[in-house]
Amino acid sequence: LEIISLPGYTLQEKLEIALKYLVKKQIEENGIPSTAIKIPEETLVQVINNYTREAGVRELERIIGSLCRKVAFLYSKHKQEEPDKEFETVLVTPQLCYEFLGPETYENDILERVIQPGIAIGLAWTSVGGKVLLVEVSMSKGRGKLELTGKVGETMKESVLTAIGWIKSNYHRIKIDMKAIDQRLDQKTKEVKGAESQVKDKEQEQPQQDNLFNKIDLHIHFPAAAIPKDGPSAGVTIVTAIVSLLTGRIVRPDVAMTGEITLKGLVLPVGGIKEKSLAAHGAGLKLSLIHISEPTRQAEISYAVFCLKKK
Repeated sequence: LEIISLPGYTLQEKLEIALKYLVKKQIEENGIPSTAIKIPEETLVQVINNYTREAGVRELERIIGSLCRKVAFLYSKHKQEEPDKEFETVLVTPQLCYEFLGPETYENDILERVIQPGIAIGLAWTSVGGKVLLVEVSMSKGRGKLELTGKVGETMKESVLTAIGWIKSNYHRIKIDMKAIDQRLDQKTKEVKGAESQVKDKEQEQPQQDNLFNKIDLHIHFPAAAIPKDGPSAGVTIVTAIVSLLTGRIVRPDVAMTGEITLKGLVLPVGGIKEKSLAAHGAGLKLSLIHISEPTRQAEISYAVFCLKKK
């Protein structure tokens, strides 16, 4: 038997299916005239982004049916109280949708969470399409201990070790400020006095950086801990988050990235580019850093850009 892999629908594809089929189907099944309810595109986009997380459209159809039943109740009540008066069309705006369905099930608050060093945005592929993934890193005084949380798989653990290995061998290119790290760890300001102290600091700078990972503990966390995460495509994101923490520089909150990294600093191509690009766009990110070296990858990007232009 041959296994055929079918990717999930994109946002644009789900929107077209809802407009052409699902809304009409649910209006008919709930016994209301087509003039009783109108669901604009912006409301459907809100439902797709904030109330569903699926590869298909089953949950989307169920929620559209829920909106239709809300209007069906209003329509029935109107016919009982004012049978001679024509029922006015209910325009389901995003605000009215919120009143009908309640608080949003999923929130896109990624951009608001990148507010300090040690946080980077990655892109992942899942069975329900692309997903924006945060990587958070913190450090404390210690003896080189590494802790991972967020239900990560073996492949992602290896990506973390590879990222740290590359940083250790390239710290001189990263311009890590050891004094700034000491100040952040100790919460004290160190004063340098005289020329002898400055020379001494320069002489000790090299061994201090060599021992950097022996004097701190790193904690790397992948939020949404209940969701399993695995795969090699988070390598560049992990490197960026760790370097951001060590240098004290905040990563741009509108940039996402994906790619596997090697010990020599090479970034390798990964799959799911179309889904990842659309996920980045849906989250409001302006730039995605990816590796495209093969014609297949370029075809994926071209298709993703085509879908975004249609929007």
